[in-house]
Amino acid sequence: LEVLGDPVILADNFVQTGAGDTISLAQMVYWIVISITTVGYGDFAPRTLLSRMVTSVFVVVGVAYVFWVQLQFQEAYSRNREGSGTYRPSRKGEQHVVVVLCSRGPANQFASMVAGFLDEIHHSAHKDWPNVVFFSPRQWDQDGKSGHSFYDFLRERGFPKAARHRVWFIIGEISS
Repeated sequence: LEVLGDPVILADNFVQTGAGDTISLAQMVYWIVISITTVGYGDFAPRTLLSRMVTSVFVVVGVAYVFWVQLQFQEAYSRNREGSGTYRPSRKGEQHVVVVLCSRGPANQFASMVAGFLDEIHHSAHKDWPNVVFFSPRQWDQDGKSGHSFYDFLRERGFPKAARHRVWFIIGEISS
């Protein structure tokens, strides 16, 4: 794109500043995008407007891709905590409560009971909160109607982050 130069339709309009610099709106937008995304201006920078526009698009797409990958890892971590894996106390002798949900439908049919139980056990008046492990033969949202995970439910109900990190939801039987 540098070799081809700018098409006539993309001719850049430059303005002389009081300090003697020549700048344009397109040049300023490019500088802002490159600076905000922390890519940096660097020794090699595109000089044509078209090159700057394409570079800006690539930078924004690249940064968005990094955020998307991070989101995928976070969702995989949440899904791993919800429904699979095992519970192991992080410290020896750490208190925990095991709740076995036996139901023929989705576990979220017990949402009000689970919320009341967690409100009581993780009440701010208690000094040490125990870990709470829910075993269920079915997923939290088996039918897919609510589209929410167990941890979405905890977040929506306003459970503090410290309390949410002390709750596990494992799909399976108690013996598995």
